[in-house]
Amino acid sequence: LDDQVATIEEVNAQGFMVASAILGESVTQRSESEEAVAQYEEVLATINELGLDSNIHVKPTHLGLQLDREFCYENIKRLVEVAGGYGNFVRVDMEDSPTVDDTLEIFFRLHEEFDNIGCVMQACLRRTPSDVRRLAEAKANVRLCKGIYIEPREIAYLDREVVRKNYALLLEELLAAGCYVGIAGHDEWVIREAFRIID
Repeated sequence: LDDQVATIEEVNAQGFMVASAILGESVTQRSESEEAVAQYEEVLATINELGLDSNIHVKPTHLGLQLDREFCYENIKRLVEVAGGYGNFVRVDMEDSPTVDDTLEIFFRLHEEFDNIGCVMQACLRRTPSDVRRLAEAKANVRLCKGIYIEPREIAYLDREVVRKNYALLLEELLAAGCYVGIAGHDEWVIREAFRIID
C-alpha cells in the first residue's frame, strides 16, 4: 500500500487522476476474495485520509465471480458502499467473454441503487454494440477499451481496422446518449478519432 500511495501521489502531482487496482483474478477460494475486499477497503480509506485523487477498479473474478455470482455481487456492493461513503467511485472491469453476462448482470443491479459505479466495454467483442445500447439507455459511466483477451473469431473481431471502427461507433453512441466515457487506449488513431468525435 505504501508503494501504491507513492505512485498515486506522483501521478497526481503530474495533474492526473488515478484508477487504482489490486492485481488478482480467477481466485479459487472465497477467502482470497474476502482478503481482496478488505485490502480495497484499506485502499479507499487511505485515499480518503490522504486526500488523493484516485478511484478504484475491480476484476469480478478477483472478487469471486467464478465461485458464486451472488458472492461476487455482495463483495462489489460492499466496495461501492464504502467508496460512496468517501465520495469515491468503483469501476467494474470486464474480463474474457465467458464472464461478460454475469459481470453486466451485477453491474446493472448495482447501477439501479448506486451512482458511483461504472463498467468497462471492449470494442473487439461482437456483442458489444447491443450491450452498449443497454448502457446508453441507462446513462451508465463506461470505460471503453479495445480489449486484450484472446477470443475466437465467432466471438470477437480479430481485424485491427474493424476493432478501431467499432470503437469509434461505440464511442459516438455513448457520448450521444450523454454517458460519461473513459476513453482508454494507446492507439493514436483511436485517440485522434476520439478528439474528432468530441469536437
